[in-house]
Amino acid sequence: MHPNDLPAPHLTADWIDRLALQALQSVDAAVTIVDVLAPDQPLVFVNTAFCRLTGYDEPAVLGRNCRLLQHPDCDPAAVTAIRQGIEERRPVYSVLRNLRRDGSAFWNALQLVPLAQSDGRVSHFVGFQQDVTESHLAANALLSMHEAGAQQARLRFEHDIASALREQASGRGRHVVVMLCPAGGDNGPPALLAPQLRMSLMARLRSFIAPSAALCFLEGGIAALLLPVRDDETPCMVGEKVLDNLRPLWRCHAGLAEPQVDGNDAKTLIRVAQEAALQAASVGAMRPRYADPARKSRDLRSQQLMADVVDALPAGQLRLVYQPIVELVSGNLMGFEALLRWTHPTLGEVPPGEFIAQLERLPEISDVTHWILTTALERLADWDRALGRALRMSVNVPAELLVDERFVVFALSELERLQLSPRQLEVELTERSLAHADGPAVARLRELRTHGVLVAMDDFGTGWSSLAYLTRLHHRHR
Repeated sequence: MHPNDLPAPHLTADWIDRLALQALQSVDAAVTIVDVLAPDQPLVFVNTAFCRLTGYDEPAVLGRNCRLLQHPDCDPAAVTAIRQGIEERRPVYSVLRNLRRDGSAFWNALQLVPLAQSDGRVSHFVGFQQDVTESHLAANALLSMHEAGAQQARLRFEHDIASALREQASGRGRHVVVMLCPAGGDNGPPALLAPQLRMSLMARLRSFIAPSAALCFLEGGIAALLLPVRDDETPCMVGEKVLDNLRPLWRCHAGLAEPQVDGNDAKTLIRVAQEAALQAASVGAMRPRYADPARKSRDLRSQQLMADVVDALPAGQLRLVYQPIVELVSGNLMGFEALLRWTHPTLGEVPPGEFIAQLERLPEISDVTHWILTTALERLADWDRALGRALRMSVNVPAELLVDERFVVFALSELERLQLSPRQLEVELTERSLAHADGPAVARLRELRTHGVLVAMDDFGTGWSSLAYLTRLHHRHR
C-alpha cells in the first residue's frame, strides 16, 4: 500500500496536544508556559531551547516562578510592566536583564501571550524568549553616543530631514516626521526616559522600522523618527504602526509632520511634530495627531482617494478637458492640451493635485494614459475636419510609462489610424518625471522625436530647475 493511501490518524484532543508539544520542543526560540492561576504562578513547561539558553534543565525549573532568572540589577519598571500585563491578562513585550544558571548575564527579549480556556478565562501565559545581548549592547553603544553628543545627534537628525525634503521635492518618495512623547502623570509633564528604557526602545524600533529611517532622542524624553511612507500608506498609518509596536513596552503619544506640507525646513518640521505630540498628550489621545486638527480629515480623504482612483476609469468617472494653446503674436489657435479630471461619486470634483501623482505610481496609469491618448487624438481629428486645418494636441505622459516600448508603437498606430501627422502630437513630461527619465525611457523619447512627435517639458521650475534637462534630450520647451 502506498503511504498516501494510509488512513489519516484520528485527531483526538490528546493527539493534538502531543503534536503541539512536539512543535514547541522543535522551535529554536525559548518557550515557557506559566500557570497564572496556581499559587506563585509556576512554570509548567519549558522547551529544549529554553534549557540551552538558561542552562537550567526541566527538573530545576518546573514548578518554580520565573523570578529565578531575574538579575539583581534588573530594571524594576520592566518587572512591574510584566506583572501588570499578567494581572490585566494582556500581551506583554519587554527587554530585561536575566541570569543563566552559571551566573552569566544576558539581555532577554521576552514576549508573553495569554492563553484562554473554552470559557474565555485566561489560565496560562506562553512566553517566547530570545537572547538579544549583542543587539542590546550595540543599542547601548549608540545610546551612549547620543547622550555624549546630544547636540550632534540633533544636527544629524536635522540633516536627515533636509535630505528627505530634497528627495520629496524631486518626487523620490515621501517621508513623515514622528515625535513620540511619553505619557505623563496627572501632576506634571512627561518624565524623562530612563536610560535602560531608551535602550529597549531603540532595540524595539530597529526591529520593525526601515533601515533608512532616522532615529534621535530629544530633550524632554521625546523620541524623534523620520520614516518613509509607501505609496499604499498614509502618514497616519505609519504613526499607528509605530504606536502599535511600542505599546507593550512604552505608553506614549505621537505627533506627525509632513515635509513640504507642514514645513519646508527641518527645524519647523521638528517643532510642528513636537507640538502635535504634546497636544496628543494633553488630551490623552492614543492615535497619531497633527498639530492642525483638519489634517486628520485630509489624510483620511487622501487614503480614500488612493483606494478609489484604481476604479475611476472603468467606472467612467474620468474625463478630459481641453485648454487652448494660442500664439501670442498672431492670436491664432495652435492646438490644445488635454487635461485629466476626476468626478468622484461621493466627493465630487477632485483637484488634479490630489490624485494624479498617486495615479502615476499605480499600474493602472498605463490604461489611463492609453485612454487619454486615444480620446484626445480622436477629438483632435474631429476639430481638424471642422476647421479645415491641422492643430496640435499636448498629452501628459509619465516617464515611467515610456520604459515600455509598446507605448511608442501604440502612439504611432493611433496617429496613423486617425490620419494625423506625428507633429500634431506633443508629449509632455513634468520636470519631476524627466529627472528620472534614463535608459529605456530616454530611448523611447528619442524614438518618438525621430518619427516627428514633439516633446516638451511641463512645470519647469517646480523641481530641480536644471537646464541640463533641455540639453539631454534636445527637446524644445515652453
